[in-house]
Amino acid sequence: MDDVPPLYIANIGMVTPIGANTAMSYAAFKAGISAYTESDFFTPENQRATLAHLPLDYFREHPETLYEADYFNEMYEHIIVMAMNALAEVLTDKEACLPLQSTFTFPEPISRIKQLAPQLFFQNILQQEKFQLPKELIRVYRTGRAGVLQAIELAHRYMESQENDYALIGASDSYFHLPLIQHLAEDSRVLTKTGKGGFAPGEGACFLLLTKNPDLAMQVNNAKIALHLPGISQEQGHFYSDTPYRGEGLDLAYKSALKHCPPQSINKIFSSMNGEDYWTKEFGVARMRNHAYFDENADTEHPADSLGDTGAAAGGILLGLAAMELFHQPQHSHYLVQSSSDGPSRAAVVLERKTMA
Repeated sequence: MDDVPPLYIANIGMVTPIGANTAMSYAAFKAGISAYTESDFFTPENQRATLAHLPLDYFREHPETLYEADYFNEMYEHIIVMAMNALAEVLTDKEACLPLQSTFTFPEPISRIKQLAPQLFFQNILQQEKFQLPKELIRVYRTGRAGVLQAIELAHRYMESQENDYALIGASDSYFHLPLIQHLAEDSRVLTKTGKGGFAPGEGACFLLLTKNPDLAMQVNNAKIALHLPGISQEQGHFYSDTPYRGEGLDLAYKSALKHCPPQSINKIFSSMNGEDYWTKEFGVARMRNHAYFDENADTEHPADSLGDTGAAAGGILLGLAAMELFHQPQHSHYLVQSSSDGPSRAAVVLERKTMA
């Protein structure tokens, strides 16, 4: 096992289609509640897209006035409002942790889609006095689903070299945008009532406050959750690559992450798989090649089955749900969270339950 000290989860802020905060999202997830619904968005084949989105009233009830610039749409509003509410939860009663190094993850660039620019996002977030996030300490990843897990490594490096006790990581993302839905549908990637093999576009936000000091960690059921160094890799045969897929990217991420736990110790996996065949094949390769680290009864959770694919927010939501589950499962010790982007980025991280003496 590696001797690098872990980080600890100090707090979680989450908004999902099945819950307005972390506790509600976790409870609904455990109850098997699904947000899947036939939307008013149509694919180019005139089929209704199956989406998982928050109630639209959730956004109408938001009190703050948003800065909308010259171009603005509902997807932008959803991303910003969800981020504000998730940040408000994660930073509750945490004034002493500021100034705060923070890493925000955004979707991977798509050439034909005008995505929310980080500048417009931060223009809205930083105008809120309750979020004291110094611009010079903000970092941005544009690597999609794997980005929040990748940011754990940056938080490790930051807190090794600085006296600050905390770092913030997370993302907010949404597919609630007709041009984006139609772009994905052109590649048969959107789930419809008659179509198979696609995914349900979702939305959500999750931010995690991390600390190097176990005394500052979040405590639930006499336990704390440690995050070990993530395994980070690249898949040359990624979803949009012409290079043959060999299953090496996620496998290498697993191998790097699993150095931080004993053999047969992983009790559960939380995966970003969204129902598309590609991800199932990738997961199967990584799971098989690293079988020695998994408990024989280890099962796999793929929350996209109820939340939809939450894009760049997926890594954070997986971490948040996995941590909540590990808090409530005293018979378990280690979980593995893995998230894969459409592009080459792959990441995995081990969560460890530390029972207090």
